[in-house]
Amino acid sequence: MSTAHIRSFFLAALALVAFSGHIVDATTGQSMPKLSVHATGPSRAAATTDAHGRFLLKGLKPGTYTLRVESDDVPPQEFDMTVKPGSSATVTFKVCSMTLDYHCVVPGGGA
Repeated sequence: MSTAHIRSFFLAALALVAFSGHIVDATTGQSMPKLSVHATGPSRAAATTDAHGRFLLKGLKPGTYTLRVESDDVPPQEFDMTVKPGSSATVTFKVCSMTLDYHCVVPGGGA
């Protein structure tokens, strides 16, 4: 492999970023464990929230993504997010935990 190819490979690897998030119930504010989180955009990644509602999506290319959150107990909800190179903030997403919770309104997605 030539030096130019090796350099291109490492530059591409450095351009990949991770995105961390925290998911809470929009009504109660409680952390939401065991939710599936899927990001689609310039690349794809998936994770499951931990016991504290936190997740980490790795290997993302910078850009705009649609984040889909769901589980057996939580209806599918989508959010838009932008991943920037060098960013490290954790974003909190509020989800509606019940399909028929009419008091729960989530801007940008939700039930």
